[in-house]
Amino acid sequence: MTSRILLIPLSWLSLSLLAQEALPKTAETFDVGGHKAFLSAAPMPAEGKPWLWYAPTLKSLAFGERKGYFETFAKAGISIAGYDIGEVRGSPTSTAKFTLFYDEMVKRGYSPKPILLGQSRGGLRSSYLAALDDRIKATIVSSWMCSFPNQLAAHIRGIGFTKIIPGMYHHMDHPDIASLAMPKPLMVINGSQDRLFELAGVHAAHEKIAQCYAKAGVPEHFKSIIEDAPHQFNAERQADAWAWFDKWV
Repeated sequence: MTSRILLIPLSWLSLSLLAQEALPKTAETFDVGGHKAFLSAAPMPAEGKPWLWYAPTLKSLAFGERKGYFETFAKAGISIAGYDIGEVRGSPTSTAKFTLFYDEMVKRGYSPKPILLGQSRGGLRSSYLAALDDRIKATIVSSWMCSFPNQLAAHIRGIGFTKIIPGMYHHMDHPDIASLAMPKPLMVINGSQDRLFELAGVHAAHEKIAQCYAKAGVPEHFKSIIEDAPHQFNAERQADAWAWFDKWV
């Protein structure tokens, strides 16, 4: 844990030892529209009560596996929340339910402009939400970005037909949709050893997004990371994520 703490940006290290000792061990669970929502409230919230919307949230926030996410953000005064409505791909019904969850968080006094952190299929959800909703402040998409034609040519189903909007590819590829998040800050992380995504398509997708942000006049608002790693969000990338959010939030 010591090595993780040393990676936290210096602007966060002024938080008191009391806040560190008060970190809750489990997330609060509450009902929103018949589904479970999870909230790990920062013991000493930063100004404006910022919060991170983590995806996917299935059955819990799974802090046993993602303890680094929780502790770093909590010590920075940023709460973490998620909403479990199962495996959904953006239907109007699920969109309405996620809106209920967002409204509940705002009613509880949290910022109306959350930040997003999506891992794997949660990254897919986060890229769409950041593209379509101006209430999102900044986003990190981990382990879910590729150009769709490359996936088809390589017979890889990492971004399959069950995970896209029917007919969308007639108009836009996945990185085109992600680029709609402009000018909001966006970081995209992929691993070159991730067999769910064709590597040339990964590079093409990252390059397309970078070109879009550059054309919009905000190239510094996009950060691309393609590392020699499998389908994961490791400690080094977590440190990059904390620094990215600290820069923009």
